[in-house]
Amino acid sequence: MPYLLKIDVPDADVREAQKLLEGWDGTQEPDSAAAAYFNGVWRNVLKLAFGNKLPKEVRVKGDCITVRPADSTGPIDSLEDLVSECGQRSAETAQPDGGDRWFEVTSKIVKDEDNGWWHSPATRTEKATTTRDGLLLRAMTDARWELTAKLGKDVSTWSWGRLHQLTLKNQTLGSDGPGAVQWLLNRGPWNLGGGEAAVNATGWNAAGGYDVMWVPSMRMVVNVGDWDKSAGSI
Repeated sequence: MPYLLKIDVPDADVREAQKLLEGWDGTQEPDSAAAAYFNGVWRNVLKLAFGNKLPKEVRVKGDCITVRPADSTGPIDSLEDLVSECGQRSAETAQPDGGDRWFEVTSKIVKDEDNGWWHSPATRTEKATTTRDGLLLRAMTDARWELTAKLGKDVSTWSWGRLHQLTLKNQTLGSDGPGAVQWLLNRGPWNLGGGEAAVNATGWNAAGGYDVMWVPSMRMVVNVGDWDKSAGSI
């Protein structure tokens, strides 16, 4: 997070979102606007640095990017020469999922400002990035407008729980049954806090979106200094 606060952000709207992170303690409460923006940035960093470089077989279904034609050998002269390639994997299993593995990968390169993973190609609306800070700025900008579309332009109304929702679906007719039956059998959505690699574990896949994919059936907090003060829930 300190790297995000050091980015010189020229756009006033993106800078407004950046300020949410000032003084944030990293707690991902359901009503936290800072948590919503941080996770939005994290999702877009993963997409720009890693996801767009992965083969279509592991990218999320419907996520399309422009790439070189498979039979091309020479230089690409313009964006018009590129072709569209769409991901093929479900939102539950696509990569990069944003779990602890990806935190570890990112921590290995974050101090290397010129690492090749920070490179992202130009689009019709955005310039290419070649440095860490360039990619972070682009991710912060993309996250600002993604959350604006989902939660509104006023950052004071944002909350992590409005993005990070759990819907319980019946295993039989909860997805494919008639609408009235789905309404009777399914429950939610509920606005949750926490995250994939947090103590308050509520799993989500950053490649597929922000919805909660799983929650633990049991939680336990153990006080090794006083066993009687340990707590658990099922």
